[in-house]
Amino acid sequence: MTNHIIALVAGLTMISSLSYSATAEQAGTYTGTIKGVFTGESGKVVEKTAMKIEIAEDNTTTITIAGDVQQIGAGGFFNATTGVVIYGLPTGGPTSSFFLAEFSFKGSAIKGSSTGVIVSVGPPVAVAAAVETKFKLKKQ
Repeated sequence: MTNHIIALVAGLTMISSLSYSATAEQAGTYTGTIKGVFTGESGKVVEKTAMKIEIAEDNTTTITIAGDVQQIGAGGFFNATTGVVIYGLPTGGPTSSFFLAEFSFKGSAIKGSSTGVIVSVGPPVAVAAAVETKFKLKKQ
C-alpha cells in the first residue's frame, strides 16, 4: 500500500509542471487494452480488458474501461509528451473507485499506468482492493 501512496504523491507533484489542455496532435480517440492487478483480502487477481481514452483540445477527456465510462472530472493535465488524468467509477453502486493515471505520448500511441483503489461503499466503507494497471493504446 505504501507504493500506491508514493505513486499518488509523485503523480500529484508532477501535475504542477503540466498545462490543462491537450495539443491538436494529442487530441483524438485512443483504444487498446488495460491490464490490472487487483490486490485484496482474497489475494491477487489479474484482469485484461478493453480501454478507450478520448482527448479533446477543449480539455474534455473521457476514459472508458470495459464499456463503462470511468472519468471523474472534465479533463486532464498535459505537456508535450505526458498526460495525467484522475478517473474512477462514481458512487451509486456497491463500489466506487479512484485512480491516478500517467501516460506518455509516443507517435500515434499512448503508453501508461495508473494506481488506485476500489472502495466498497458499505456500510461500512472499506478498501476492497488496491489496483495497479498498465495500458497501451493506439490512436484511431
